[in-house]
Amino acid sequence: MKGLMTSLCLSMAVVACDGSGGGGDEREKEGVERHTQVKGIAFFHGSLEDGLARAKAEDKLVFVDAYTTWCGPCKMMVLNVFPQEKVGNFYNANFISLKVDIEDEDQNGPELKERYDISVLPTYLYLDHDGEVMHKTTGFIAAERFIVAGKEAMGEEYNVFADLDKRYQEGERAPAFIREYLAEASYAAPGDVMSQENQAHQLRMKKVFDEYIGSKDKTSLINSADFALMESYLDRAHADRDDEYVDYVARNYDAFIKVAPESRVALFLLDAVKRSVGGTARSGDAGYVKYIEELDGLLAPAYKCQLEVIKNRYVYREYLEKLGKMHYEQATMDWGQLLSAAEAEIATKGEAMTGQDYGRLASQFGQCDDVEILKKVLVFARKSHEMDPSARVAMSYIGFLRTLGQNDKAIEIAEQTLASIDEDSGDAGLTMRLTQMLTRLKAR
Repeated sequence: MKGLMTSLCLSMAVVACDGSGGGGDEREKEGVERHTQVKGIAFFHGSLEDGLARAKAEDKLVFVDAYTTWCGPCKMMVLNVFPQEKVGNFYNANFISLKVDIEDEDQNGPELKERYDISVLPTYLYLDHDGEVMHKTTGFIAAERFIVAGKEAMGEEYNVFADLDKRYQEGERAPAFIREYLAEASYAAPGDVMSQENQAHQLRMKKVFDEYIGSKDKTSLINSADFALMESYLDRAHADRDDEYVDYVARNYDAFIKVAPESRVALFLLDAVKRSVGGTARSGDAGYVKYIEELDGLLAPAYKCQLEVIKNRYVYREYLEKLGKMHYEQATMDWGQLLSAAEAEIATKGEAMTGQDYGRLASQFGQCDDVEILKKVLVFARKSHEMDPSARVAMSYIGFLRTLGQNDKAIEIAEQTLASIDEDSGDAGLTMRLTQMLTRLKAR
């Protein structure tokens, strides 16, 4: 990749808190030890330019793990996937692998984030010798599927889902097969996440999941394969703390951490708590606090793991309290009071305000219908865009412009943003949504 000269080095310290198979702390400690001994992926220590040169000399591709230190799924990969010997054998043979913290300026992380339009963490980039994207995928990925992703980047993997789908249509229903079918379905979703084709795919697979999970006694779900399935599907379905299967995992925490890494079980539960806090508060129900209070009760072991290992800033108590308070105030306070609070924060922080700060403040007014208040909020959105002219920030800014009837300006920003997206490495779904937004603006 041109211009990215700074060293992208591996520097992730991990403290283990859990185990599986009854091993307690030992399993993740063993995983960290294996990673240190490079039985897993041997990450390259050097600049990306050096990595590209090494890859060319060895006739390999380049694999880049784009992460942040606070990202829970990123930590899950370090703890549970990268150290595995079979993963290391495949990636070390076929890739020069690097890690980059996208928030670390010393690693040129923000530049890489912008170049490759990284908005989901972790993001995995598979690059050719010139730094061009051959393949890109995201999120926590189990070891077997992570190897498949590498094969797809190399052009070697056939359409796994098509084969499994054919077998399902022909009547195959063995539990192991259904788990494999559902797991692969999540990677085979067509088109943009909001497209009708994608939604139809998700609905069809949700029926398969419901049929499978409903056919089993809950006690039989306490195994690594079924937990992985629930973890994946319930997360994508945005299941909250009150979901019966989330609750079952919470009430049988000790049993589940014997069959799956505690870090994954804990994050699964805490993400559900976050959804309950946000959803309940948005409805104007002060009862959102009961979910946070569980961090001192039933979910105390999971929260202890969050504090010691996961360290995802989006499920810390302080963040959850702030999230709940913000949404509850939006639902129950008048917009003027919320605007005053936002303006007070800006006055207090002064020049320390970031584009992300302005964007966060603007996002609080997404449901506001008071034109005079929205005119003031538009300043937040504009400043956010000026400081971070990324496509996602631009879409928020365009939304406020459109609401206030400033169509010409909205069209100008949309066209500028589309022109700036790298066709080879940009997010196809994001490009499509921007294009659709521009079409609607021009039709007004």
